[in-house]
Amino acid sequence: MHDRTEATQSLSDRLSVVQEHLRAVLARTSDQSIVEELGNAAHEIGLLRLALDSPTPESRRHHLRVPEAIGTALMVDGREVDAVIVDISVGGVGMVTDEQLPAGTKLRVAVPPVGWIEAEVVATDDDRLHVRFRTDDATSDQQRALLDLVLRHYD
Repeated sequence: MHDRTEATQSLSDRLSVVQEHLRAVLARTSDQSIVEELGNAAHEIGLLRLALDSPTPESRRHHLRVPEAIGTALMVDGREVDAVIVDISVGGVGMVTDEQLPAGTKLRVAVPPVGWIEAEVVATDDDRLHVRFRTDDATSDQQRALLDLVLRHYD
């Protein structure tokens, strides 16, 4: 199972490189029919990568998580704390902060351009927090914006 996961990730990474090459050619092309065909090919590669990267039923994750670097803030007990989001999914974020916050800590996370989302620390590793959004409190616009943040890595 572990080998399959590594092979799948490697394939997704290689497809990402091909997708970037297509985008580079796309940027240098002015022929509209070629632009359309290359754009469609890049989009199809993104869909394949999305399928490869999606969590399996055996995975401990419920949502696809992608790397991201977003400076942000947390609201903890009425005070604002600086943090950096290092990965994101529609269900939560991995973040780095100087604050030591134990699992179970309730907080609010500012996710540009989504806004403030109610959340809870579910685990910590060294200086990294694993935070789950309380999506019942998120608006449908916020949930859609979170999905857009994740999907832009594949389009």
